[in-house]
Amino acid sequence: MKKILLVLLFSAVSSFAESQLWYRTPAQTWGEALPLGNGRLGAMVFGGTHEEHLQLNENTIWSGSPRNYDKVGAFKQIPKIRSLLFEGKNAEAETLVNREMLGERPLGCYQPLGDLRLVFEGGENSTD
Repeated sequence: MKKILLVLLFSAVSSFAESQLWYRTPAQTWGEALPLGNGRLGAMVFGGTHEEHLQLNENTIWSGSPRNYDKVGAFKQIPKIRSLLFEGKNAEAETLVNREMLGERPLGCYQPLGDLRLVFEGGENSTD
């Protein structure tokens, strides 16, 4: 029900032509692909009419290990960090965040879940 309502509300605000993305060629590199996800599952969509390439990610696949990344009392630094940012002192704010708010290091990094390639018959002759 929520999905249908969202689609109806979106349709009322914007026509399909105004809300679509259009590219002449599929992405060639990861940086050109479009991200899609919900915070737990994700994909980089390369696009294509004959072959679609999706690089998949899932939030439990990473190079780290379970740890406590919370830093007790870190929230107390937020007013000072905001003040530094508003004063244009970005480097100082970043130093304060790194020192007082971020927990145990290094965090590790996400690893790819895999590549999914879909081949569509007839797509090789598509135009426009």
